[in-house]
Amino acid sequence: MKLTKINLVITFSIISFLIIGWIILSKFISSVYEMSPNKKASEYYKEYTYSGLVTNKFIDSKQHNYQTVIIQNGEEKDILLLDFETSGLFDFIEVGDSIFKKKSSLKLRLIRSELDTIIEMQIFDKN
Repeated sequence: MKLTKINLVITFSIISFLIIGWIILSKFISSVYEMSPNKKASEYYKEYTYSGLVTNKFIDSKQHNYQTVIIQNGEEKDILLLDFETSGLFDFIEVGDSIFKKKSSLKLRLIRSELDTIIEMQIFDKN
């Protein structure tokens, strides 16, 4: 059977499409498996101590849509930005919760009525 120019172009196009698709898929899969903790962000979160009552939480549209939690401790107010936290902590936190976090740790103690739990923040790079 003789291949016509059209058959040759179609065959070449299909083979090219399959090769390009395989390359893109393999790069995507390898990037998922190679997600590594963002040490810079982790170190940032470890520097701070939080202790107090959650008085507000919101997505700050004026500041890159950061997930923002306001923690009040007496006269002091802390702002917890959860922009690199990927476990869904922002959605779990409720206004009225008490939050405690020690320096040099990613573990956060959260207390609310009938709940007292330790949560380890999951910090990942969002490339």
